[in-house]
Amino acid sequence: MDAHIEERYRSETRRLVARRGAFGAMLFAAGVGMGGVLEVHYHPERLRYLLLVFTLELAICLVANACHRSRALRRLGIGLTCAACVALVACVTLYGALTGANRAALALLFIAFELTTALLFPWGAGNQGLMAIACMLAQTSLVLGGSRSEGTLPVAYGLYAVAASGLLSIIGAAFLDRQRRTVFGQREQLDRHLATFRDLTRTLHGFDSQRVLSVVCTTTLETFRLRRLWVVWQTLGGGSVQGYLVRAAGGSITWEPLVETRQLWHWMAGWRHAAGAFLTSSAAADVPSALYGANTTTLLCMPLGDNGERLGAICADRGRAALPLTERELALASVLASGAAIAMANAWLYDQVAAASAEKSVFLARIAHELRNPLQAILWDVDALREGADGERMQLERVRQNSLMTLDLAKELQDFAEIETRRLTANPETINLTQTLDHLEVTARALLDGRPIAFRTDVAPAAAVVVTDPFRLRQILTNLISNAAKFTASGAIEVEASRLGTEIAISARDTGVGIDATDLTRIFAPFYRGSARALTGARGIGLGLAISQELAVILGGRLEVESVAGGGSTFRLLLPAHSDVPALAGSAEESAALRGAVVLLIEDDPSYRTAAASVLRQHGANVIEASDGFEGLRRARESRPDVIVLDLGLPGMDGLHVLTHLKRDRQLSGVPVVIATADGDLETRCREAGCAAWLSKPYTPMELIPVLAPLVRGASCRPAHARPI
Repeated sequence: MDAHIEERYRSETRRLVARRGAFGAMLFAAGVGMGGVLEVHYHPERLRYLLLVFTLELAICLVANACHRSRALRRLGIGLTCAACVALVACVTLYGALTGANRAALALLFIAFELTTALLFPWGAGNQGLMAIACMLAQTSLVLGGSRSEGTLPVAYGLYAVAASGLLSIIGAAFLDRQRRTVFGQREQLDRHLATFRDLTRTLHGFDSQRVLSVVCTTTLETFRLRRLWVVWQTLGGGSVQGYLVRAAGGSITWEPLVETRQLWHWMAGWRHAAGAFLTSSAAADVPSALYGANTTTLLCMPLGDNGERLGAICADRGRAALPLTERELALASVLASGAAIAMANAWLYDQVAAASAEKSVFLARIAHELRNPLQAILWDVDALREGADGERMQLERVRQNSLMTLDLAKELQDFAEIETRRLTANPETINLTQTLDHLEVTARALLDGRPIAFRTDVAPAAAVVVTDPFRLRQILTNLISNAAKFTASGAIEVEASRLGTEIAISARDTGVGIDATDLTRIFAPFYRGSARALTGARGIGLGLAISQELAVILGGRLEVESVAGGGSTFRLLLPAHSDVPALAGSAEESAALRGAVVLLIEDDPSYRTAAASVLRQHGANVIEASDGFEGLRRARESRPDVIVLDLGLPGMDGLHVLTHLKRDRQLSGVPVVIATADGDLETRCREAGCAAWLSKPYTPMELIPVLAPLVRGASCRPAHARPI
């Protein structure tokens, strides 16, 4: 039992003795009064002695009760009660000496007095020993006084009985005091533990990790009566380590930041007692010198962890004093550390959620701004066209450019949403990298907008053929070239491909403004646009590089960046190289496959239907158009097409039902059907229904060619930009 509990036990004992003192005095007065009645009846000649002694006894009881009620004497309550009892024993002895009472009767009275006080007053073996000595001396004085009372009991028996009763009362008082101390200590610990949990329930709320640690440290010091503790924690998701030395002195708690925390953190991070708190000696070999030299003896170690991750740790002691904690107290420390770790993890998660929410809010404001500008420009040009103003060709071109800009933003949003929902997949096939870069050159020239920037491509022979998803590859390279064009005012943009061991490296190098070192670590984060964008005025929502990085991972590669502020940037796409590459089919073969083929377009959007039909006819295909599902089924039965391009969002009968009817028709079940839609959630149902390929909308008319050609040709290879079913 520590000093704090010991003091509370003494205070509780004094209050209990004070409360029972009045009750004991009342019992004693009642007993003496009853004995006095009997004395007067049998020995009326003793009345005057009886009144004298009874008056003294009442005075002693009244004085003892008055002392218990005094604030100044209340702390001496146990001693006053013991003195009052000894005084009452003296009064009984005086009465026996004056009246010559029977020694056997007085011995019986002393025995009853000894046993009664041991049960009534929990004052321990010491005070009960004074009572026993007083009774023994009283009985001895009566015997030596030569009382000649009648009786057959020998003198030795009376003395023995009083002495034996006194000894038993001392032993009983000691046992009762010990048992009561144990129960009191357990009750105090239970109350303290309940108070700790109650305080933690009330205080470990909110999402402030610093406050959580402050509450835990304060509670730990107070609960286990510690002198000081060392608390060290690591920022979740980061490498910074913080630590404090917390001291309890004079009823206040002080916090001192630790200058060197690494050594302490490495020691705490290596604790094997991950399940809970434990005790260790400061003399252990692995204890850091900072603790070994702090005059410590026994250390309480509390690991703070969540889901196997060490968030921090607490180490505490009582200085040179020992720290004898029980298993229950160690269990309490473990629960305290576990609750702190969960609260800290929740606080850090809340910070991350708050930061993500702030980024989302910024993104919504940014996308609203980015979409509003081109849409407003489109409305202005449309209004001008309605008024019949001059320069219609220029206005139509601006409408087209702003529409394309808005479409690009929408595509970025759709791609990012599909990446977040893990709906994007790769459909690798063998492609000619030289042809891919040649096709991208047309896009690059349009992005340069007549600026003095040279665009060059170079593909090493060892990297000419690559197995990857052609659409995703073009998407990544288009993003990289677009970024280079945005941040390059003059100079050159070079796209080179080479083989580096087991990888194909495709580098996009520019001579633009470059990237600041502080931005390099966040350049691939969603919605992050960097400081260079503010200097150049480049537009965008900050998703291009984030999407490109995720697409690179989907393709089995990665995206790297090297840049110096003012010295240009180099983005490098690394893809796995394959040793066995199948033969390539050229674009001429694709066009030849479509020549003379019958293609049925079932599309309710006239713009998509007209544009796609025009491109297919340019490649020699015979195109049949249908605007709804019923018309599509009728025209399919009439024309027996080689391939069908089917939209799902059709009026009347939707595309999924049209596909079902086509596959149930014996004459049309073998015709390949390409599903063209923006709803990716229906892919599984369409696959089960038997579609041949999946084309994501929005798509450009030219993207139909590599999708339809293999199906018309009956090739076994998978179509470009299509998810094989």
